[in-house]
Amino acid sequence: MTDEEYRAWLANPDNAESRCLLVIISKPFHLLYLSTKKYIDGGMEFDDFITKAPFFELSLDDLSYGSVTAEDRAGEFSDYGSFGGSTWAALYGDENMPLSDFFSIGNGIVTETKIDGNLYTFSLSGNDSKLNNKMVGDGGILTVGIAENVGAILQNSSTLTYKVSDGNIDSLTVYDKGVELSEVINNNDGTFKLTNAPAGIITANTRSPGTYTVKSAIDHIASLGGVNQPIYKNLSTAQLGRSVGKAFYAGTTFFDAMQLIANSVGAYVVMGNAMQPYIIKLSGSDSVATITDDDIISGTCKHISTVPALDSVTIKYRPNNCVMQYSDLAGAALSNAEFFTREGKKKTLFNAANNLLNESEELETAIYDDSQADLEAANYKNRRSSDRKIYRVRIREGAADLNIGDFVSIDSSVIPFSSGNIRRVKLFADGNLTEIDILEAAQ
Repeated sequence: MTDEEYRAWLANPDNAESRCLLVIISKPFHLLYLSTKKYIDGGMEFDDFITKAPFFELSLDDLSYGSVTAEDRAGEFSDYGSFGGSTWAALYGDENMPLSDFFSIGNGIVTETKIDGNLYTFSLSGNDSKLNNKMVGDGGILTVGIAENVGAILQNSSTLTYKVSDGNIDSLTVYDKGVELSEVINNNDGTFKLTNAPAGIITANTRSPGTYTVKSAIDHIASLGGVNQPIYKNLSTAQLGRSVGKAFYAGTTFFDAMQLIANSVGAYVVMGNAMQPYIIKLSGSDSVATITDDDIISGTCKHISTVPALDSVTIKYRPNNCVMQYSDLAGAALSNAEFFTREGKKKTLFNAANNLLNESEELETAIYDDSQADLEAANYKNRRSSDRKIYRVRIREGAADLNIGDFVSIDSSVIPFSSGNIRRVKLFADGNLTEIDILEAAQ
């Protein structure tokens, strides 16, 4: 069933009685078939175990698919052992359809199973779990783009071999106590050798091939994490081409690394179905739909929070990856001490109209160029120049096909602003309605 066919089918009230939700939980050598009503297709038989249907939710802040509760009437679930780490997939359709025509509405990982008598509640997460794995293991380091003053890791004391990346680098400048070394052997695999014993802390400026820009860096990290290449939403070619650089050390997750790079263009990392990451920037143009009072289910509209205005915003960029002390530097390096001792560069802008709020915020990025930091600081200031309300509403089936990040116009008596961005979409498994969070557009 295509997206269009699915929406048309949902909008037809004649299908309400025959709608059917299927959930398949898979673990090695076992498949558990759950359904809201008995369903058989060929050799696959789904029993009507589900007593509480799940919801499916995407958010800029979190990815949570909620849970599904099933009744183990025959006492067979315990034969499967633990379900933690199992995968799940949910499909929605009509009990008279072949399984191949059902619409996929979610898949991911079972993170927890709670048992209450014969009721099993399976906690469902999306595929973002894979991005929560560590990108850099103990003793490791990965540089992306143009990374400055990277703290080198000693690999072999007898050969004076140091590592500055778990990946290749195509440009290398090495410093000993802040003094540039002229005789260094670059092994072209992220490691190098010194020709003489070091006097102090060894650092390096590096450049990693093919990961100099926002897009190439995020694509590279996604590839290392084993997920699909990201889909970029509301981002211009110039923004995706913005120069970046950062060294990531042990413990950094794939998600944290991708989000830090995405911060460089004011975007969010959202993990969708089928291992599909999205890099989404909230845009204030090209409305995809208009939400009216007729679309909103009466009594469901509520103000849930406000993103407050700020006195000032600060962009942190061009990071120093190994902040040193003056005592760490040799005399010849003291003339360039600021480069080695600062945390990185900062760009702060003030909102004069908000000068009594005394509220400020910093955003860490991997931006390399001063001019690009200026642009992003101005965008950040605009986003936080005034209070922006977030409203939650439930809309009727077929009212609008909305996705995270969409810009919408609003013509409603219950929402006190005229446009905004979708921050969260919650699809209820019965297909009757969708719950959305709308962030008021920046002024």
